[in-house]
Amino acid sequence: MKFHSLVLNFLCLSIIVACNTGPYLKTNAIEAFDLPLDASLNIKIDRDIPAKVDPIFVDFIKQAVKQNLSDRGNLISDEANLVINISLSSDEFIRDEGHYYRYPYYYRSPYDFDRIRSIDEFYLRISIFDVEADQTLWTGLTRWRPGSVFEPSSIDKAENLVGLILETI
Repeated sequence: MKFHSLVLNFLCLSIIVACNTGPYLKTNAIEAFDLPLDASLNIKIDRDIPAKVDPIFVDFIKQAVKQNLSDRGNLISDEANLVINISLSSDEFIRDEGHYYRYPYYYRSPYDFDRIRSIDEFYLRISIFDVEADQTLWTGLTRWRPGSVFEPSSIDKAENLVGLILETI
């Protein structure tokens, strides 16, 4: 009986850990950069936004960055030496779905050798750039797919996504 309860607990814990997902996140900084709490920052958005990216999502992301940095005690100013660059891009990759339909007739439908689909991915890069030193001090990159939990389709989801990136500073 003890063995069964141990196995059951292990399986439940495994399922909970497997269902807890996190976004793709990659950060890089020079010489252990640490953002001061009272730093003055200027926020700029790269206006070369792909057509697939919803401009409302971009506004949500900008509001979320402002809110996150203001909550930390930073000041948002147009004359600041530290610039927060926000850039978005999209990518599309092709997935071959033939591996799922291996049999000549799958549920009475003919086998389609050209069964492929394209999947969109969107990338968000937030960088801290020092204007005086003319160098990037910190950068964070994340991605999401349409319909995912991390898609910034509301201000709350955008704050969650931006918070995951900016908490690594």
